[in-house]
Amino acid sequence: MNTSSTEGGSVAVPGEGSFVYEKNVEVTIEAIPENNYEFGYWTGDVEDINSASIIITMDKHKSITANFFQTGSIKTIHVTVSGIGNGTSWEDTMSLQNALSIAQEGDEIWVAEGTYTPTDTTDRSISFQLKNGVAIYGGFIGINETSIDQRDWQNNLTILSGNINQIDSENDNSYHVFYHPETLLLDETAVLNGFIIADGYAGSTGNITKGAGMFN
Repeated sequence: MNTSSTEGGSVAVPGEGSFVYEKNVEVTIEAIPENNYEFGYWTGDVEDINSASIIITMDKHKSITANFFQTGSIKTIHVTVSGIGNGTSWEDTMSLQNALSIAQEGDEIWVAEGTYTPTDTTDRSISFQLKNGVAIYGGFIGINETSIDQRDWQNNLTILSGNINQIDSENDNSYHVFYHPETLLLDETAVLNGFIIADGYAGSTGNITKGAGMFN
């Protein structure tokens, strides 16, 4: 296993560098921020990206990075269809679902052109979900833009699609591309701008009968 960190903290347990473990051993990993920094999230071979202390199973070789940010800083998170990085630049983008997971109030998510689905699986119940205080902007080329004014959402189509299974069938699409239950208390500070929402397919019973594009 390889562990590393960005500026502002370190991987205190087991440390940083390369480590060898027996197969299927469970290993605790803990990120510790420096003064005036806070832990943001993990990137790499980890499922729980938001917890500073996690346990992973060594079922294969894994590379993991702890990402830190200055306390109170507003992040711009960069997203592309193929993103697997930490989202800090267009050279190191992350997935849209991971960006939504780590975004905090005041953050912006910049999304490059392309088609994004809520899941890579066939689970129709998985949707995207907005957050209060987080603005999501589509229409970027995803190369070197440094300002929202540089995007072109009319030509750089950014599509949020529920077409997760057979491309030529709608019956197996996501029930909702976006799903916001009442308990989420979503308000006007949740911003979605510059996207096409397409290909949701609501079901026949309960809440899934409505809001194929967005259920609020």
